[in-house]
Amino acid sequence: MSNINLIKKVVSRELYVDLNSSRRTKDIIVAKSIFYHICKDLVPKITFLELAEATGRKSHGSAFSLYNKTKFEMTYNKLLKEQYDRVLLKVKYELSEDEKSNNFNKLEALVIAWAKDKGILDRATTIAQAMKTSEEVNELIKAIEDDDRDEIIDAIGDILVTIIIQSEMQGVSILDCLNSAYNVISKRTGKMINGQFVKDK
Repeated sequence: MSNINLIKKVVSRELYVDLNSSRRTKDIIVAKSIFYHICKDLVPKITFLELAEATGRKSHGSAFSLYNKTKFEMTYNKLLKEQYDRVLLKVKYELSEDEKSNNFNKLEALVIAWAKDKGILDRATTIAQAMKTSEEVNELIKAIEDDDRDEIIDAIGDILVTIIIQSEMQGVSILDCLNSAYNVISKRTGKMINGQFVKDK
């Protein structure tokens, strides 16, 4: 999803409006003005024509006019400025999460390409790959016992690599697996015993 589309999605959701609407009600005008300002703040070199087209208009004039009007209004309209700041915070958070997701997807693809290049996906077995994960978990345990920060980071990374490869070998999405696990643990109850969470039976 492009930054503009993500911003549009968040503004629409937070302000409960359709930014493509041609209606000129106050809530839609305010939402469009906030959308224009956030885009101008966060998307380098975006033009008013692009902003207009993103909200269903063909001319940049109305976007330019509304942007300038609101820019002045936010200097004295405390409610509008608070509304803008609130939505901007939400947008920045979701852009950050989207960037993290994109970075993970890129790294996941690089790991899979590496595994294919090394012949792991073609010749390794799923059991052998699971044993590799077990080896890396043992490396993590040793690193924790030694209180070796660098080795802990390295071991966690190696574990993730082996799990990504396992997921590819099994033909499942690692994020689907994580979602499935979270849906279970989010409802789980239990208590801490000797430094470990023990689930209720």
